[in-house]
Amino acid sequence: MTGKKSKAWVGVDFDGTLAKHTSGKHDPKKVGEPVERMVSRVRRWIKQGKTVKVFTARADDEISVNAVKKWLKDNDLPDLEITNIKD
Repeated sequence: MTGKKSKAWVGVDFDGTLAKHTSGKHDPKKVGEPVERMVSRVRRWIKQGKTVKVFTARADDEISVNAVKKWLKDNDLPDLEITNIKD
């Protein structure tokens, strides 16, 4: 470690945790309906001042990232960081 201390954050998986899995062939633009209990939990964490990131394999693809960002906005969540990298 370089001595640089990272800020703690909560990672929330997207597909199957924050959003329901979609059926059929993978489409980077297709996202599932919200899992309401997790959406509420994320809102609560944010209200408590916690840093929340969406941790997903979709972070490697710009089309998928944009779909997740739109999903967050459509479900009244802030523009959370989307990542697949642990720090």
